[in-house]
Parts: sequence; C-alpha cells; structure tokens
Amino acid sequence: MSRVFSGLLALACAVGASAATPDYLAKALRDFPSRNLPAGLGYETVVVRNGHRTRERYEPARPAGEQWVLLEFAGRAPTAEEISRHRITRAKGGSSATFQTDFSAAQIDRGSLRLEQEDDDTAVFAGGFTEEAASADALLGRMSLRLTVDKRRGEITAYELRLPRPYSPVLGVKISELVAGAEFHRPAGLDLVLPRRTWSHFKGRIFLSSTLEDLEVRYGAYRRGPDESPPRAPGGGERGH
Repeated sequence: MSRVFSGLLALACAVGASAATPDYLAKALRDFPSRNLPAGLGYETVVVRNGHRTRERYEPARPAGEQWVLLEFAGRAPTAEEISRHRITRAKGGSSATFQTDFSAAQIDRGSLRLEQEDDDTAVFAGGFTEEAASADALLGRMSLRLTVDKRRGEITAYELRLPRPYSPVLGVKISELVAGAEFHRPAGLDLVLPRRTWSHFKGRIFLSSTLEDLEVRYGAYRRGPDESPPRAPGGGERGH
C-alpha cells in the first residue's frame, strides 16, 4: 500500500511540476512590452489600410504639433495640403499608428496558458484572459490568445488575438471576424524590445453597412535622442523592418 501511495505521490509531483509556469514564460510575462513606446524615441511607421499606404516619421525633438512628419501618402510624395492636414490631425492626437498593445500582462489568465508547440528556441502558448479583464472588456474576454516566446531571452516576440465565433457587442453591430496581433524585436543598437509590426482584420456589420478592414502598421528606423535629419524621399526603404 505504501508503495502505491508513493507512486501516486511521485506522479502528482511530476504533473504539478509540468504544469508550473516555466521560468522563461514567467520572465516574458513580467517584462511584457510596454503598452506605449518610450518617450524620446524617434521612429517611422508604414501604415497600410485596405491597400492604402502611408509612411510617416515621429521626431520627438521637434516642437509640439510638428513631431509627426508625413513622408508618403497613397504610395507617392504628399502634397503641401496633405502634409498640413496630417500635421493638424496628429496635433489633435489622431492616428491609429501610435503604438499601444491590445491588453496588459495583468489581464492574462496565467492558469489558462497551455503549451501548444516548442523547439529549442521558441515556445507557443494558448490561453485567455482573467474574469476581471472580461468584466471590464466584454470583447477581450471572448478573445483567444496565443503568445510566442523566445525561450533563451525570456521575451514575448509575438501575440495574436482571435474571436472564435461571431459576437454582437451592442444592438445593430455584429463582429463576424476579428483577428489582431503584434510582433516584437530588438532593433540593432537599442537594448529594448520594440514593436516590429501590428495588424488587424475586421469583418462585420454596423447597422445596415457591411464593414471590412485590413490594417497593418510596420515600425522601424528607431532612433534615440534628437533627430533633425531631413525626411528621406518616399521609396528609400524602411530600415529595421
């Protein structure tokens, strides 16, 4: 009897150990990328919304209201009017290209995370969000989550949110498809984990109108400190992408 009990106890300990959060995952969650980019960091974005491409640069050393510079509009050099309109929109805080994660690490239900696949360098976990997060954001609570983790560094390199089934958050609005995600990396010369790309796909109906939007934002040309160099001509390439 004692041998049977010892065997069951050993099995229980082994299961408990396998279910424990790996050290690299715990570190990755603790160091989850900031919801906003660091102050004083310059960068470029390439925004493609339903095939319409725009490129701009953020230069923190410039005066307030002039920190965003439009470099490309609809795949061509922008007109003076487009540059002016873009500057006004940005000065008012408008734009979807300003980086922000879709959730915080505290909203992840760590007990729900399950290892999907792994190799020597990378592990992919699937899970969801806490009851508190779902109460505060009903849509987030319905989304499934996948995290890709660099095992050697203990860093999240990508996440994906997916709505598994259609959802109507309010009367007259139906979300048929929704996928969103982000990728992160360490740009050369910067000891920081920063976004490389974000994307989203939305398909649904808002009252009587069908809506389809595909959005991708690429981040690159990161630079610390003053950046007074003149804008490069469109088509000159996006460093760091």
